Amino acid sequence: MVYISKTLCLLMFLGLQMTLKAQITITNATFPVAGDTLKTATDLSPEGVIISAAGGPFTLDYTTLQADNQTTTFFRTASEGMAFGSYPNAELVVILDAGAETYYDVSATAFSNLGFSGAEILTGLPLDANLKFVPPLKERQAPIDYPSLLNSETALSIAIPLDDLPDGILDSFGIPSGLIDSVGVQLTTSRADFTDAFGTLSIPGGTYDVLRIKRTDYSNTRLRVYNSLFGWQDVTDLFPVPGFGQDTTISYHYVNNTEKEPIAVVTMDSTGMMPMVVEFKDNGVTSHTADEGARWSDIRVYPNPVVDRMTISFERPISETLSVQIYDATGRLVFVQKNLTHLEEISFADQAEGIYSYSLFDENGKPVASGRFLKIQP
Repeated sequence: MVYISKTLCLLMFLGLQMTLKAQITITNATFPVAGDTLKTATDLSPEGVIISAAGGPFTLDYTTLQADNQTTTFFRTASEGMAFGSYPNAELVVILDAGAETYYDVSATAFSNLGFSGAEILTGLPLDANLKFVPPLKERQAPIDYPSLLNSETALSIAIPLDDLPDGILDSFGIPSGLIDSVGVQLTTSRADFTDAFGTLSIPGGTYDVLRIKRTDYSNTRLRVYNSLFGWQDVTDLFPVPGFGQDTTISYHYVNNTEKEPIAVVTMDSTGMMPMVVEFKDNGVTSHTADEGARWSDIRVYPNPVVDRMTISFERPISETLSVQIYDATGRLVFVQKNLTHLEEISFADQAEGIYSYSLFDENGKPVASGRFLKIQP
């Protein structure tokens, strides 16, 4: 019996080794380099997206994904960026049409985000600043096999002079603006990347061998104020502001050993149970948003920030209307209205302060526009 038991254990061990060796390994060959153009599409309301249990091999079919919008990311040599002097260790930069820049460092084992320059998106305010991750935020690491666990931590902070804030925003949160000189935001993130599964994934236009990385981001956003007498003070717990405090985000990254785009990135809702958004490799899929959006023009949602009421205006095809869905910072649906006319005023006075997102849909339920806005108290 002892001999049989040892033999079975040996066979099981060899079988496990063969299974592991059969899986792909993600290397730094998948890191972007200068001149690369990465194309992705995003489905804002995914259907048929199933997250399998850990392990493998799994066979998943995400071919029902649709392109609500499409993104082309072009990587340039870092010295081409206007803010390169602030990021002397950067090797790559991505420059958006609006002028915002993202700088990256590339090593043998990590592809890291050094920070942003231009439009500041952390607080949802149109500020012009350099935002640096310290240490750099590791967006990709290598080599990656199944199974593996890679951890990283980073922090980012910004100081905002009072003159750069919308009038009345501090008073709306109960913060005594007359006693402070600047406001600061500090974000710390602990990231756990657990390669928990392997198999094949089908998306529109292709089927790929993939490893799945379950990414858990534990973030803590703190609000700080400054005056000359007391210096910087953390007031997050004294003046609760929506969007500040601790948060956890779970996403699943399906990566291939030859493609530089992730095959799919599934971001879950606040419970970690339901897929909310899927970004996937664009193999030439047709964007139905572009097709539908071309039939609508001059869509505007204003003012931003919103105090009591907001207005949605647009030029529309004859005899057609839009509907709107509005979500709070946690992804909770807080407002729905159908049959919008070309100029619609919506009462938003009863909603709490914070950052909200909206999506506009045509009569067939297809999205034609999306965005976000800030709600403040009068």
